[in-house]
Amino acid sequence: MEHYKANLDMRYHAVRYEDIVDNPETHIRELLEFVGEEWDDRCLDFHKNKRFARTASYAQVTEKLYTRSVFRYKNYRTQLEAIIPILEPAISALGYTVE
Repeated sequence: MEHYKANLDMRYHAVRYEDIVDNPETHIRELLEFVGEEWDDRCLDFHKNKRFARTASYAQVTEKLYTRSVFRYKNYRTQLEAIIPILEPAISALGYTVE
């Protein structure tokens, strides 16, 4: 991200999945403010929308926010062990730790 911030003149708003799952209203409000949109209580009820979403992850976009993906990488720690030293700088720069 540092490379893009230094070389591109564009605004961005970083959003961490864990933060949205933990406190959706606060972080969705921040995101809407960033893009210049007004808050709507329906933002928290997106899973109640009956319109069909043309996406391979349709089942996911029609359910409430869930925490089962938080720290899912820990299930693959053994497989990731060899590359963690390579990934650690990026992981750290994004505000995460390798546990």
